[in-house]
Amino acid sequence: MIIRRRRTANFTVIGNELFDDERLQADEVGILAYLRARPDKWEVRRPALMRRWRMGERAIKRVINNLLRTGWMEVLRLRNRKGRFIVLYIVQDQPGPELSDEAIRQALSLESSEAVASDTDLDSLSELCSTAWPPP
Repeated sequence: MIIRRRRTANFTVIGNELFDDERLQADEVGILAYLRARPDKWEVRRPALMRRWRMGERAIKRVINNLLRTGWMEVLRLRNRKGRFIVLYIVQDQPGPELSDEAIRQALSLESSEAVASDTDLDSLSELCSTAWPPP
């Protein structure tokens, strides 16, 4: 039996597509549901997820990589004016195209010459969020 109470505050609406995606493991569904419940422009950071879910670096990396592989997350690589690279994880409300392991490695690579050529020059992540989100 499932009991549902009517919620009028502090709740998140998540489509069943997430819960029906058989490519995802239970911890991946749970973490993605948690991320979907965060406020707009909330920054996804691996160390914070590791602390929140009491998971090690390898486990969080596996979760994020599978969310990238299945299109539930995307990566945006940026470089600020000081030349420092920034990786921004974008959480989707529906899955996008599936990525290969090589495509994920390339997306996360901060050292490739392609990353330097294609990255946007921004002062900071907060500037990105205030000027470039949502993307056009």
